[in-house]
Amino acid sequence: MIELKNISKSYGDNVIYTDFNLQINEGETVAILGDSGCGKTTLLKIMANLTDFKGEVVGFDNPSFVFAEDRLLPHKTVKENLLFVNKEKDVSSMLEKVGLKEYENAYPKELSTGMARRVSVLRAFCYDTNKMLLDEPFRNLDLSLKYRLMNFFLELKKVDKKTAVFVTHDPDEAVFIADRIIILEGGKVLFDEKVLDKENMLKDIKKILIKD
Repeated sequence: MIELKNISKSYGDNVIYTDFNLQINEGETVAILGDSGCGKTTLLKIMANLTDFKGEVVGFDNPSFVFAEDRLLPHKTVKENLLFVNKEKDVSSMLEKVGLKEYENAYPKELSTGMARRVSVLRAFCYDTNKMLLDEPFRNLDLSLKYRLMNFFLELKKVDKKTAVFVTHDPDEAVFIADRIIILEGGKVLFDEKVLDKENMLKDIKKILIKD
């Protein structure tokens, strides 16, 4: 069990969280939704210990992190970027599954935005940890590539059993990937449900997100 206990976080006078609590089960994929500025990315940074905060995060040590902006090492090829975090992985076969095998010797500056995004997600899976944090991991991808990568995400997760928490603005993406969906508002949990019926869940969260 992963626990966030009594989390408080402010940026100057802007209070994001006050005594916020959350539990996440091992092996669970959790999607975090909510309006811009509600604290989604801040929550990921707290879990990764990338920002100062008050409170305690228990059981979430050493996660991999896919940032909203791609952070590939510019002086290393695609293949080298993946091997940099785990020399034991068969990265060539992973690249082939997401349509990037022919680019394994290319440098990040030679990739399109969508290609770089795919490499960033793959690198997070290569990292030797069972915890993942992903900030808008499937953005900047056309629809077919997006679903191809999401299916690959699910395929890898079946094997690796990683615990994953990801931020998205896309309800369809959340329902497709997640075991559980959380909607944040004003630093609090507005909605927290397991995904049992994808179609009805999608209707429910869209009603919440689309405000009059």
